Amino acid sequence: MELVNKDIIPNGMVYVPGGQFVPAISGESTKPFTLSPYFIDKYEITNEQFKIFIDAGGYTNPRYWEDMDFIKDGVSLTFEEALVLMKDQTGRSGPLNWELSDYAEGEENLPVTGISWYEAQAYAKFMGNILPPYFHWAKAAFPPDEWISPLAPEMLSQSNYKGDEVVEVGTFKSIGPYGTYDMTGNVREWVWNIFGGRGMTLGGAVSEPQYTGFQANPMPRFNRSNLTGFRTVRLLNPADMNPFGGPINRPQPPSADFFKPLDDQAYKLFTTQFAYSRRDLNPKTIYVDDTHPDWIKEKMVAESSKAEEANASAKMIRSVS
Repeated sequence: MELVNKDIIPNGMVYVPGGQFVPAISGESTKPFTLSPYFIDKYEITNEQFKIFIDAGGYTNPRYWEDMDFIKDGVSLTFEEALVLMKDQTGRSGPLNWELSDYAEGEENLPVTGISWYEAQAYAKFMGNILPPYFHWAKAAFPPDEWISPLAPEMLSQSNYKGDEVVEVGTFKSIGPYGTYDMTGNVREWVWNIFGGRGMTLGGAVSEPQYTGFQANPMPRFNRSNLTGFRTVRLLNPADMNPFGGPINRPQPPSADFFKPLDDQAYKLFTTQFAYSRRDLNPKTIYVDDTHPDWIKEKMVAESSKAEEANASAKMIRSVS
């Protein structure tokens, strides 16, 4: 077992050793991945911790929001437009379920929720960290031999599932192989990866079935659910953020004189694949919607002629014979 000097471990984090592992996430193959060592938060980020970010001007400091593409419903937003969508119940910057940029009394140790992927990422930058990449989260959550000798049933039984509410971090004894708590149950957690423009959460939440602890759950990055929180990681090898090797080679395209025109014979050969038989489509209008002042909507279908139908029937009969 690889050990590390406890004095170098950041406060509130645990050490995850490097090496190969197979991610115990539904849909993943049994192909092993290799990661370098890293640190990850022992608990989910709490309301008290997130309040420090707010009090330090985290929402208004552009450095924590750099390199973020703010996209909502397919529309790109400016930083200022995005901030409007990150307000609490009183219209101030903060998690959706807060008031006056503050959490309710007695909830300092609850995991912070009601925050978007962007807010979670900004907090991580504020701490000098990032959100956990997909495979880093999976390695910290489950034992390295989970897919062969599963311990998850015991782990899940100790997690906060099928309960009535989110509880303080560390209440349940759902302990990962390296000392993390609540990576399954309690609240689902934002991770660094983006798929198809959507953010990704892992771990499942209190009111969800236990099997969600092993499933990736895509969500809009501006989603601010009361069941979604996060934790952060600090990578010791930045190369882990580039699992596919070095930068993509993008050579300059050849100059225009490199391309030679086709002769007639070659042109005819290539255009043959786009040829089609010209025929009367015999269009039939299904309905017309002209109620809008700016456009008219029509739905139409092409009806084949009787001659074409007869010809098709004849071909079918010959084929059967």
